[in-house]
Amino acid sequence: MNEIFDDEIIDDNDNFKDSDAYSRLKAKYPAAFPTGVKPSKIKKATDGKRRTKMRVGKFSELKELWDLINQKAVIEYKINSENEFLSIFKSFMLEETERFTKSGVHTRIDKIYIYNDTAMSKSIISGDDNFAKLNTMSYREFLDNLSQTIFAKHDTLHKVFCDIKETINITEYLNIQTIRKIKSGFSKYLLNNSFNKFSLGYNVISGSIHPTKFTNADGEPVNEVLSSDLGILNDNTKTTPWILIFLRKSFMTQSLNGST
Repeated sequence: MNEIFDDEIIDDNDNFKDSDAYSRLKAKYPAAFPTGVKPSKIKKATDGKRRTKMRVGKFSELKELWDLINQKAVIEYKINSENEFLSIFKSFMLEETERFTKSGVHTRIDKIYIYNDTAMSKSIISGDDNFAKLNTMSYREFLDNLSQTIFAKHDTLHKVFCDIKETINITEYLNIQTIRKIKSGFSKYLLNNSFNKFSLGYNVISGSIHPTKFTNADGEPVNEVLSSDLGILNDNTKTTPWILIFLRKSFMTQSLNGST
């Protein structure tokens, strides 16, 4: 401290004496001000990635299961008739009654904080999950958009809205947010009620399954894979059957893809 004081870099109050003081301090103690990034901090994307050998000889025993795991499928809701769909959608809308009877509310919170000696602000907008009474489109436009979004017939939607108009007046909520919330809520409603109101099925999508994490384009097992593709879980038992290891890692990296 005495040295930098004697060199007139700082004053009696330990403040820099002039605009050039900081540069002179760096020149006097260069080791305290490293420049650039350490070589060990920069790596190529292909460098240093650990790879794990595959037990290719064992793959044939699980090929059928592996192909099934990687097969893509589309979930089907088995609704027998348009009247049944009408009843299901009507039940969903009536369950949402409370969210419609309340107005949408948004709260904005502004926070001011200090970062690097600079005052900064941050706004947080929170909103409840209720439907907002706001009309930005006509009833016809609303039906068109909702019909395309949830794949339902105009007539069916119109009949439901007419049936429930004493409880929910949909003409007060003709906006895109209402459509998005109905789509999201109805999708969850269908999934949650798929076992007691109707049944589920699926259609396998034709097309190539391979390549996958463990196979090439021809469906043959690769000799090695990136260790990161095998997940991070481990088993502390001394003797874990190889088939359990394979299954555990398989399910960690691959899944049956589905959509509604």
